[in-house]
Amino acid sequence: MTRASVDPIRRTALRALFLVLLSRNRRVTMSVVTAIAVLMALELARKGFNVASLSAWPLGGAMMLPLAPAVGLVREKADGSLRFLAFLPISGEEHALARALVSITMAAPAAVLLGFAFPLMVAGISLRLSIAVGVGGWATLAATSLLMTAIQLRAPIGRGAVAAIYWIGGFLVLVRLVEAVRDEPAVLAVGRFLATPAGLGVASLTAGLILAAMVGFAVRVIAIEGPRYQGEIAAA
Repeated sequence: MTRASVDPIRRTALRALFLVLLSRNRRVTMSVVTAIAVLMALELARKGFNVASLSAWPLGGAMMLPLAPAVGLVREKADGSLRFLAFLPISGEEHALARALVSITMAAPAAVLLGFAFPLMVAGISLRLSIAVGVGGWATLAATSLLMTAIQLRAPIGRGAVAAIYWIGGFLVLVRLVEAVRDEPAVLAVGRFLATPAGLGVASLTAGLILAAMVGFAVRVIAIEGPRYQGEIAAA
């Protein structure tokens, strides 16, 4: 079989892997959307219409979506589908690419909402900075999602499931903490500093280095572990 005939097969397998992984997050997405709609309705009935208050729930829910690929990996291990995916005729780097594309897709809703919500949190923010915050949030959430997926891939199934519960619980606590302190003078001062060219430059450089390290580590782990996964015994 020639290389020209092999490449279309690999591209088809890569596309199929991406679509399968993305479709497995559909149920999680619908559950989050339903839960957020209910919470927003309760908030509306309790406090009336308040843009800042109501926007916190969709943003918080959307920021949970990038956790779905890592949590879904626990199910892939449990039902044996991860072992099947390891036999697809694609390389380890292509396994990592498919996982990265899923993480990027699942982070997109939060990035859009973050770009809209940031001006509500910090007054006087320009449209350009709001877009930059949205793009930066997208990159951060996608990289975090991919990193957690890599960690779940390497972790024994029992420990990985427990870690996922801790991650979700910790994330919910973090969202509530941010909501509680967003009007504090120190937080507003940080927001104003980040709105300056110097603040944005420092934040961008620091975040870029951290994200590059996270993505590099995650891609390496997935590229090595993905194609050779053969199942495991659940850890106690």
